[in-house]
Amino acid sequence: FPTWKCAYKGADFKCELTTDIPRSIIFTSSTSYSFSLNASCDWNISSQLPNYLSISPLSGNADTTYTITVRNTSTPTQYDKYATFSIDCCNTSYAYSVTVQEAKDCITPSDIDIDCMPQTVQFIYQGDCPLNIAGIDESLTYSLQNNILTVRVPRNYSTEAVDHTIIVTNCNCGESIDVLTIHQDKTYENWVQENSYICEDGNKYQRLQRYTGITSSDISYATSEYKKGNIIESNSSDCKMKNSRFVDNGHFYCIDGNKYLYYEEEEQSSFDGGQTWTQWQPTGSAQLGSLVESESDFCNQTETISWRLINKSICYNP
Repeated sequence: FPTWKCAYKGADFKCELTTDIPRSIIFTSSTSYSFSLNASCDWNISSQLPNYLSISPLSGNADTTYTITVRNTSTPTQYDKYATFSIDCCNTSYAYSVTVQEAKDCITPSDIDIDCMPQTVQFIYQGDCPLNIAGIDESLTYSLQNNILTVRVPRNYSTEAVDHTIIVTNCNCGESIDVLTIHQDKTYENWVQENSYICEDGNKYQRLQRYTGITSSDISYATSEYKKGNIIESNSSDCKMKNSRFVDNGHFYCIDGNKYLYYEEEEQSSFDGGQTWTQWQPTGSAQLGSLVESESDFCNQTETISWRLINKSICYNP
């Protein structure tokens, strides 16, 4: 592990990155941009940037806010130039791209593809024409500065991809309305069978744990979500459990004129492996307790007593 914090958290720990660095940085002039960055682990920037691009600083400590400066010293031409870098912390790597291009006649790009993680994206427009936001998804926030429309996109927790749209007008686009689209990928998931089981209605099922990831090839984050899989056994003894107790309901029992405490048995059942239990119910069985009174008047009452055989039992150990 790169840091003690990663080792302490374990292999499933995911470094959280809080930053306004857009996943796609666009330069239309020789200039620099400044962003903030804070990570829950120590971090470093991996890159093979051309000599006209630079980033500083290239590393930092956990839980500390840094100002990251990305600088372009080249003059844009008709041929776009591209580069990439990544921010690595613990077991997590966040990828970014840098484009150096000439200012376009309208707004660029019109479409951006991103993964499911929360992030910032940018659109470039001409500075001599104000950009008007005619409509934007409620989940998005944005800012306009230095001929750049910066949009903050939240995490997509859904297992379905979503499209975020922004409707804008700009004089360089003529009188038409331009629609910008951010295509955000889904959260990938995989349900993995555990060495355990789930009980339901007395039946035993596989226990599946949900794992998620930002790509189909890296679904490694273990969540606390579980569900039942295929049935293993119907009416399983592993799922049926019983508790019993003997309670004093204020009843007594007489033997040879002596008065004894009389405890009645109650029972509760579980059909889901002990997660929930039924209410206590009498079983009809009982057991004698300690002697309360010898030659008790309670046991020598003058009324006529008859004995009847009923479907109950009593445990007695003289």
